[in-house]
Amino acid sequence: MTKDKIALIVLVVLAVGLLSLVLMLMKSVLWVAFPLVFAILGLACYSVENWLEKSSKKNENEREA
Repeated sequence: MTKDKIALIVLVVLAVGLLSLVLMLMKSVLWVAFPLVFAILGLACYSVENWLEKSSKKNENEREA
């Protein structure tokens, strides 16, 4: 991972945490589900990104051979 990706992940985690805190202080029921849904969405995005990187590397290797 590059430093940019790590910094982006840290900023996103802080933003989600702060928004969850705001929702909690507003006594909204959403504060319970919001971080979980966001985490699941993040995992899905990283899985798709990882799959796309692997498939593009595989295609590049096939072209070289």
